[in-house]
Amino acid sequence: MKKLVIYLIFTILLIVGGCNQGVTTPQTPTPTSTPTITPIPTASPRVGSLFGIVTDKKTNQPLSGVTITMGKGMVVTTGDDGTYSIRDIGIGSYSLTFEKVGYKTLFDNIQITENKDTQYNAKLDNTTTTIVWPVLYDTYIVKNKDTNYGTLTGLGIGGYSQGTDTRILLKFQTLSSIFNIKILSATLNLYRISGPSSNQVSWEVHPITEDWDEFHTTWIKREDGVGWTNAGGTYDPKIVGEKKTVVANLFEWEKIDVTDAYTYWKTRKDYGIIIFSTIDTDTSWGFTSSNTPTSHKPYIELTYYIP
Repeated sequence: MKKLVIYLIFTILLIVGGCNQGVTTPQTPTPTSTPTITPIPTASPRVGSLFGIVTDKKTNQPLSGVTITMGKGMVVTTGDDGTYSIRDIGIGSYSLTFEKVGYKTLFDNIQITENKDTQYNAKLDNTTTTIVWPVLYDTYIVKNKDTNYGTLTGLGIGGYSQGTDTRILLKFQTLSSIFNIKILSATLNLYRISGPSSNQVSWEVHPITEDWDEFHTTWIKREDGVGWTNAGGTYDPKIVGEKKTVVANLFEWEKIDVTDAYTYWKTRKDYGIIIFSTIDTDTSWGFTSSNTPTSHKPYIELTYYIP
């Protein structure tokens, strides 16, 4: 009996041992640490800057509106004080161009250094010319009057509401080279001898479109025996100058910008200009004419350059 019990126990142990053979006990995996990626440093852009001031070579006055071109793609313009600046420029050598109407273009080269503010001051040569362009002949005409005033030493404008609409006619020397030059400004100067100062006015300047004779022109006629197409002077409706306020004191020059007249005459014949008031007023203003024995004859101050 005892042997039987021992036999059974031995048999059971063999069976259990046989069942466990070939069975792998599962193991918990060891966690793998995530590698740390160290970023590659990015180099900072190697840049510099350029700044300066542009002035007139003769007067040393700052020049506004100068176009500065650096290399092929960088363009800036000087401010009212003549200064300019360009930031974040890649280091290296660049071409520089300074341009302004009426001035000789300046060309140069500049080296931009890393982390450095490079200064470049430029002086431009003024190529403009200013001349005094004298009047050839002048007169004035009065509404509905067939009277010529071409020999008088004065000119008049105004007086519209009293039926005495008075208009000034002026003819200046023709600018033969007008097609080859660039007009920058043209200012009519009239020397005032009567009429109030600081008054609001509405004067217009128009190109005359028919020839006229200083010593025969009236409200009705433009030449001896030849009438205006339109009484009061035949003119183009295009305004080439205007005046809103009389600012000159007595015995001073009144100035009117007539630059647009010279633009007009580039494509049309120059017969001079007519000036008149466009509002009702009892007031009139007097100026010296080209017949005055003094030096106060009408003239145009003309500023131009040759491209």
